[in-house]
Amino acid sequence: MDGEEFFLNDPNAVLKDLPADMIDQLKTYKKKSDMARVTGVDDGKEEMVLDLRVKPSMKKGWNGNFEAGYGNGDRYRAKGMANRFKDKMNLSINGTANDNGINSNQRIGVNYSQNTQKLKYGGSIEIRENQRDSWSKRHTESFLSDNTSQLSQQNNQSNGKTDAISGNFRFEWKIDSLTTIMYRPSVNFSKGNSNSGSFSETLNNELIPINQKEATNRQTNDRFSTNGSLQFNRKLNSKGRNIALRLYYNLDNGNSDRYSLANTYYLKYGDSIKVQNQWIDNLNRNHEYRVQLTYMEPVFTNHFIEINYSYQHRSSLSEKYAYDWNDLEDSYSQYPDTAQSDCYKNKYSIHQVGAFFRTIRTNYFYNIGIEIEPQQTTNQSYMRDTTLEYSSRNAINYAPTMNFKYTFSKQTTLRINYRGRTTQPSMTDLYSKNDISDPLNIRLTNPNLKPSFNNNISATFNTYFTETLRSFNANFSYSNTINSTTRIVTYDENTGGRTTQPTNVNGNWRINGSFTFSTPLSNKKFTVNTYTNANYGNSVGFTVLNKESDAVKSNTTNLFLSERLKGNYRSDLIDCELSAGIRYQKSEHSIKKDNQRETFDYTFGVEANLNLPWDIKISSNIDCRLKRGYGGKNDTNRTPWNAQISKSFLKKKKATIRFHLYDILRENESSERSISENSITDRESSTSNVYFMAYIAYRFNTFGNKGKRQSTRSKDY
Repeated sequence: MDGEEFFLNDPNAVLKDLPADMIDQLKTYKKKSDMARVTGVDDGKEEMVLDLRVKPSMKKGWNGNFEAGYGNGDRYRAKGMANRFKDKMNLSINGTANDNGINSNQRIGVNYSQNTQKLKYGGSIEIRENQRDSWSKRHTESFLSDNTSQLSQQNNQSNGKTDAISGNFRFEWKIDSLTTIMYRPSVNFSKGNSNSGSFSETLNNELIPINQKEATNRQTNDRFSTNGSLQFNRKLNSKGRNIALRLYYNLDNGNSDRYSLANTYYLKYGDSIKVQNQWIDNLNRNHEYRVQLTYMEPVFTNHFIEINYSYQHRSSLSEKYAYDWNDLEDSYSQYPDTAQSDCYKNKYSIHQVGAFFRTIRTNYFYNIGIEIEPQQTTNQSYMRDTTLEYSSRNAINYAPTMNFKYTFSKQTTLRINYRGRTTQPSMTDLYSKNDISDPLNIRLTNPNLKPSFNNNISATFNTYFTETLRSFNANFSYSNTINSTTRIVTYDENTGGRTTQPTNVNGNWRINGSFTFSTPLSNKKFTVNTYTNANYGNSVGFTVLNKESDAVKSNTTNLFLSERLKGNYRSDLIDCELSAGIRYQKSEHSIKKDNQRETFDYTFGVEANLNLPWDIKISSNIDCRLKRGYGGKNDTNRTPWNAQISKSFLKKKKATIRFHLYDILRENESSERSISENSITDRESSTSNVYFMAYIAYRFNTFGNKGKRQSTRSKDY
């Protein structure tokens, strides 16, 4: 807002309610990092920002809007915003409340910023409550090693409530022309409860049930986290010599109590049942701090060397105590089930040394460097006061980096980036205690896992033609991982359960390309834009049909192509948009070569806004969605249709009444497909069904005394 950070918590929700008539200019540009901004030396790290410039006439009082709506089934929606922008001070108070039959959300937030010549400070505080009542369905086909499949399906029903408060703040103190201190803290607290129930079953290749499971869970939880970064920067001369000290901390603490009841039925050889009734007490603590010293030295004209050193320490504690139900005592046992309980402490100590060479010219920039990270990890497994196992691990991580940017003009830029990164296995995968809490999904560990190394290269080209308002953007990326962590999945023919164990593998890679083009036609009333995307990748997994068989390596390739075309027409009478899109996905699995999966998703849409006399507006949007290739009842035709009519009245049209119909044809849906190295999963979740809602909205503004208001109107006119 006016060149300074604002709306730090939820900018998207706030911007939807910001009055459009208060904005004088809207700019989008790439903002440099804090380090580059205070040192004056570009480091290649940028983020796209939206900058709203407020009209001077809007900085003399308050402005805002309120809206409230009520519909059938006790659904409601309300939102409001009040803003005051004065000189270098920005203040905004905003809130929302809604209930669509599935989720109920209430939120109120305050955003504030104040800027002086030497001091900039501000931040946001948000309080929110969420209640939900939803269902979901999942269908998974897992590929076995004998050219057959195992099918599983699960239905879930859940409800819960979460209360949370969060705050994000920033302080920047420019002590003098050479010295700057910046501090960015945040804090979050949440508390909630939930109830859930599920039914699942596993079937063999002939669709005969192998097992069934019924489960209910009741849980309460709370979480507190805070983090922050403190940066001290000192310019040592005007040519780019800088020294910076950064301090970072993170605290994350959580607790939960869960009551779990699960009945597992094994059906293959007669009916047998396993009952698991437990109270599970969970405690998690994660603490981290980091100290970094950076020195930058100009070596030649427009050439810089950056050297940095940092020390990072992380500690985590996880305690899971499971207490079994005792029928004789009619209560939970006072002693934990050691087979189901799991407690461990991890400590990480990381030294990082990096060196970078940077060149900054008028038309181009490049940065080349490497970071080396010696790392020590210790792990302690225990049960109450007894240590069960202690282990230590030393490793070295490498992270080479290359960034290149060429600026052909203010509107045309090419960027090429490379990043390599060593990643150590998680302590969850290395940890020696196996997870047997779910008898149908047993998780083993592997202390012999190797670190993985990821290579990622990307290129972006974008250009914009000011005279024609035409834009073009192209992206390309490729990534592969050496010694990637995947899972060996072992299926039990008798129970239908599966056991997974992590292992290293090569052959995981992905390539992606996208193309965006937008142009208005000669009369500027018509605009056409297109978005094309292509994604192709390979993932590797291992499958074992039974404990006596060897692991069979499998490759799954996944091709994704999409195209979306939009056309817009705008005039004083009508604003209309036509759209059409297609998504094509093809997966091939090396075990089941004769069973390729091809799916097509077609979308056709119309959205129109009609401006009638007497300040009446009619709006409607229709989206036709066709799914093909999913099989059986999953090949669907859906046509969500929404419509509304509104009327503005009072002086300057400050008040509006509106009537809105949602999902008129009762065909809204939410479904998705995901593909892994050894399975295909289709998911469906609850969506809000048809309903109507009536709204009333009011905009207000105050600009001081009458004389000032008259002067402002004359100037704006």
